[in-house]
Amino acid sequence: MAIDDKNKGVEFIKDYVINPTEAKAHCMPQKIKHFGLMPSQKGNVTLEELEVIANWMFENYPKKGFRGMMNH
Repeated sequence: MAIDDKNKGVEFIKDYVINPTEAKAHCMPQKIKHFGLMPSQKGNVTLEELEVIANWMFENYPKKGFRGMMNH
């Protein structure tokens, strides 16, 4: 993820889950074209659940520069 500050990162995740837009997306444009934009999860997740999920995602998402096992 491109956001290093946890508070900003968690707020971004929570906002994007409820109000996703192409402008906010961090994936490649061709992925959005192929798969479409993630649908809003408004009404599918409570704000309390979203807080827990967003914190977990920030703590467990690979940090900037992560190359993965396939990219030695």
